[in-house]
Amino acid sequence: SPTFDVSTIVTVTPAQAEKCPQSNPEAKLDTSAFQNYPENFDEGQIYKAILDYLNAGGSRQVANSELLNGATIEKDLTNDGVDEFIVEIARGFTIYSCINGTYQSILSWLGPGYVIIVDIKDMNRDNIPELIVGDQVCDGHCLDTYILEWNGQELNNLIEWEISTLSNAEIID
Repeated sequence: SPTFDVSTIVTVTPAQAEKCPQSNPEAKLDTSAFQNYPENFDEGQIYKAILDYLNAGGSRQVANSELLNGATIEKDLTNDGVDEFIVEIARGFTIYSCINGTYQSILSWLGPGYVIIVDIKDMNRDNIPELIVGDQVCDGHCLDTYILEWNGQELNNLIEWEISTLSNAEIID
């Protein structure tokens, strides 16, 4: 009679918890790159200013409050017990993660159209949330969709497809 082979069970070992830079209330966020939004600004400069600020010990809350037309999300995408800091501005987003005691950008995504985070949820039940990203193309009538998951070293694209309409699209398990 057949027996169950325990070695076929896929398990995910959580990464060791990372340490972020120590809080420094003296840290100052350079907001010069935030000026002239949305007419004339550079997301890359904004993302770099936030990275420098976080590495100087600045708080995520202050960075969030300075983003007048942006949004932030805190979610553990790497399964190490420390939330990543996701900053969305206009055409894209950057994900900051604590690695070896400093913040690093583990993914920056700027599109020619608008790139949005559709959802963050664990759809394959491996205790690591998937990041569902939509890149608006076709003058906003199409959405290229990506599902990204941390593989221990980077956010890996699990699947990509195009949804031809945004009106009734839904991503489910």
